[in-house]
Amino acid sequence: MATFKELVGNFFQELGGSILLIALLFPFGSFFGDTWNGWIAHFFMVMLADYISAGSQVNPAVSVATWVYGWATFDLMCVRILGQIVAATVMFPLVSMFTPSYVTMGGPQLAPDSAITKGVIYEATLTAGLLVLILAAVTKVGLPGQRPIIAIGIRSLIYVGAHTGPAMNPMIAFGWAWFGGSTAEFFTLSHLLVYWVAPIAGAVAGVLIWQTLEQAFSCGSCCSTDSKGACGCPSNCAECSGECKGECKCASTKGVCCKGACGCPSNCAECKGECKGECKCAAKKGACGCPVNCPNCKGECPQGKCKCGTK
Repeated sequence: MATFKELVGNFFQELGGSILLIALLFPFGSFFGDTWNGWIAHFFMVMLADYISAGSQVNPAVSVATWVYGWATFDLMCVRILGQIVAATVMFPLVSMFTPSYVTMGGPQLAPDSAITKGVIYEATLTAGLLVLILAAVTKVGLPGQRPIIAIGIRSLIYVGAHTGPAMNPMIAFGWAWFGGSTAEFFTLSHLLVYWVAPIAGAVAGVLIWQTLEQAFSCGSCCSTDSKGACGCPSNCAECSGECKGECKCASTKGVCCKGACGCPSNCAECKGECKGECKCAAKKGACGCPVNCPNCKGECPQGKCKCGTK
């Protein structure tokens, strides 16, 4: 459970971030349209909104995904979505007021020739792809490099999803339906299925796909399939396969670089630096950094490496 201060802080972060995103994207998008200038403006505005708002999620589907992935508690997810919806309700009318009369605002909506089923498939698939991209960029690249990767990905997915807009974001779809038509439009079955159920289901699917990929590529060939944490494998690797080569290279690790994690043998006192799939030990306890399943080590420890006598 989050504290009251955390709940309030996350609400206002999402409120401010969503207000900023709508204020930056929709006037430029409506003015430039589907042109190269519009693409370039969208690319930079997405990054600018993320930078100013300190990485607010501005998307209920993403908020649900972070809860499923374990990055947020359920109550934090709820207040984030609330902040996003409040922002959408307020900002679309305001943006329209300050948009020149010769500029026509547009928003995500199901194409007249597209069936609801087709719209659901598009929104779910595109949002799943978006979440895989976001999780890959955040966990494998990090700041600041993740911003342009995500911004390019969003713009590319928008180009692909012409049948539904696409939204990939229930907050934007809700705000446009609330403002662009009558308030009753939000309560239609097609809107709820295409722009709420589909992207949230797609986001959850994206998390499951990414977790499957993480597990599949979590450990290299280092130890027997029936022994976790052996052969130098960090205990947070899901599994290791192959023969024991005296050390384990983990392609993907969970958590932070710390004692026993990130490829560090458990007899390392501490690890320094960020987790990049392997760890450099600052100091070693015991025998030369040998993995714990080696009965003994031979010779002195050369440059932090250990030669195992027996396995």
